[in-house]
Amino acid sequence: MTGSGDLVKGMQGNKITAELSQAIITHIVGYVKGLLGAIYITGDDGRSLRLTASTAIGKQDQQIVVPFGEGIVGQAAVEKRSVIVTDIAQTDFKLSSSFGSIPPKNVIAVLLYSKIR
Repeated sequence: MTGSGDLVKGMQGNKITAELSQAIITHIVGYVKGLLGAIYITGDDGRSLRLTASTAIGKQDQQIVVPFGEGIVGQAAVEKRSVIVTDIAQTDFKLSSSFGSIPPKNVIAVLLYSKIR
């Protein structure tokens, strides 16, 4: 995987979950030339996801806890697979910034799964 060397460098060191998650999502969003991204990990209850890092998502737009099955992120967790949404209606979802807001063309929730706890 091209670019994995830079990702590994960013992940090195003694980092807490939030720092490691931030390094990963910042690298991935830049690498794929995305506009924003977030990393959620399974919550302590085992039935929800908790936001650990994000890039280019305003605090007011962040959903800190997502129950399994809710939204695209929760759907990916329940189905244990990645979810890709294309041809999004302009009224369904907006990406906002200080420059204004635009509808995304695609949304991808990529599931990274591990049984290690």
